[in-house]
Amino acid sequence: MPGSDKEYEIIIKYLDGNLDEEEKFSFDQLMENSEEFRKELRDTEEIIATLKVSDRIHRFQKVKEAFTEFESEHGKPVKNSGNGIYWLSGIAASLALLILGYLYFFDVTNQANSQELYAQYYEVFPLDEGSIRNEEADLATGLQLYMKAQYSEAIPYLEDLIGQNNAIINSIYLSNAYLKTQEFEKAEQLLRNLDSQQQNTVMNRYTKWYLSLTLLVQDKIPEAKESLKELSETSGIYQEEASEILIEVE
Repeated sequence: MPGSDKEYEIIIKYLDGNLDEEEKFSFDQLMENSEEFRKELRDTEEIIATLKVSDRIHRFQKVKEAFTEFESEHGKPVKNSGNGIYWLSGIAASLALLILGYLYFFDVTNQANSQELYAQYYEVFPLDEGSIRNEEADLATGLQLYMKAQYSEAIPYLEDLIGQNNAIINSIYLSNAYLKTQEFEKAEQLLRNLDSQQQNTVMNRYTKWYLSLTLLVQDKIPEAKESLKELSETSGIYQEEASEILIEVE
């Protein structure tokens, strides 16, 4: 896990959508400057998605509190080199206890809810670095920030970029920036507009996939199912994933 309790709390609040402005700034700085932080965020998201549990943030906090209480009662961690048994200290032990806590508190075979499915299937749309080279310096700023995972800072630049170059790919970048900053309504509106303008192309499938996930995370299940059904019934990218989600939400 991250190197400090503060970083740990930022990840938890980010996953629950509860970052204040100061924490958003810290999160963006960590995402830009710390490969370890980015890796730990991905690992934490994967743990949540794999275990498929509800009320995840509450349980994260409960497990962390349990570990803190345990460590305070038993003093500083001490390694026993004689038999190879030792106490893990800090966040590393929190992770171990966190996993045990999830396995103890939950039956992971329960059907996943829409937010869990979103966390499991959503991956940010990758940026083609050629897109940056193809834009003027000022327009490329948003794409550079996007590539560095500084999504909140990228948004105004990407909005300006679309105003001057309304290529579908740029709108997909912007919609993903909205998703990463949990501005789901803005993402939905943008993706709906894109979806209505396109035929059955690869870019249309990307648009429909992200629209499906955007609807899913907002608990707009009937609309999400309709969009996913279209993907599942035509061959191409995301056909298998759409079919899997439809099984989960039936």
